[in-house]
Amino acid sequence: MKILILGGDERYNVLINGLKLNHNVDTFGFNDSINLKDIDIKKYNVVILPVSGISNDYEIKTLNGLKRLDKDFFKSAKDDLIIYTGIVNDTLKSMINGRNLISFLADEKVNNENNDITVDGIVNELENYDFNNICILGYGNLGKRLDKKLKGYNVIFGVKEYSDYCILKRRCFYTCNPNTMKIVFAESDCIINTVPQNIITSDMLKGSNAKIIDVSSPPYGASKEVRETFKNYGIYPGIPAKYNPSRSGKILLKKIQKEIGG
Repeated sequence: MKILILGGDERYNVLINGLKLNHNVDTFGFNDSINLKDIDIKKYNVVILPVSGISNDYEIKTLNGLKRLDKDFFKSAKDDLIIYTGIVNDTLKSMINGRNLISFLADEKVNNENNDITVDGIVNELENYDFNNICILGYGNLGKRLDKKLKGYNVIFGVKEYSDYCILKRRCFYTCNPNTMKIVFAESDCIINTVPQNIITSDMLKGSNAKIIDVSSPPYGASKEVRETFKNYGIYPGIPAKYNPSRSGKILLKKIQKEIGG
């Protein structure tokens, strides 16, 4: 099996070492990388992209910074090429032209295990501050896990579903109400966003000194303009890779080995 690991973060070192035991592996974006211009994509059976995927500008994250691919990068690839990534967008879909695309995060077990590491990383980050009132936007898989871990804080959730409102009762508010959002933000020491939608506006943040920890995927919880204007707004991508790269790398490796062997 000929494998190309095309970019990635610290956890991909585990992938490289694990897959090299039984496969022929080339890497780009690491110390032993091949040059991008020298990659002959038609040689490969499997390509592993960063968990963050490919941006709308055709960029991938590597340990050596952002690198841009040609929009026709996959044009000459084998029809049965298997491509692994985390986040899938229209740009990536258009590049691979119907080839087999597998998202790590679409696997419930992988997603749950990654969320556990993400929660541990967030809790670890919070220990650096003296917070009391925390607002969490979103009550999905990650939000529920955070709820169990943050018992020592006053936590309120921003939700959009009536079913979540019924579960949380007094511990939540609707994110569709900008006035309520503004009031809650002003009363919060920290806002943790898990929603990959621009639901936070500049007006909502007026009067708020909260630290914002955005752990969602693009387009994130606020526009670029809002994020750059509000000094306390922080994007926290790839927490599993930063907080526990060994454990999170093994999660991805186990999935790939199960599906392609070795």
